[in-house]
Amino acid sequence: MDNLEVQKEIQQEAKEKRIFCNVVDLLELCSFIVPSTLRKGLLTTAISTSGISPAISKRVREILGKSISNEHILCIEVLKNLIEQIDKLNLPLEEKPQHH
Repeated sequence: MDNLEVQKEIQQEAKEKRIFCNVVDLLELCSFIVPSTLRKGLLTTAISTSGISPAISKRVREILGKSISNEHILCIEVLKNLIEQIDKLNLPLEEKPQHH
């Protein structure tokens, strides 16, 4: 439905009932925005133009997605496994390496 008056009524009712509302292409009627997300293995990134241009967010996500290699994903998985192994050692906090 593309009726501005109806969209405003729905947004106002949602606001009164403290319900989140997202009106596509009408940023001023939104109580939240949805970033463009990229998930590869354990890596998750979110790209946003603060609701100004979802198309640009999508394009940046596509470009970024092409630059993330399988080696990046493997590195994250290896780090996860190392961190889990270190945690199993039950070292005092001051002896644990910092996660970077």
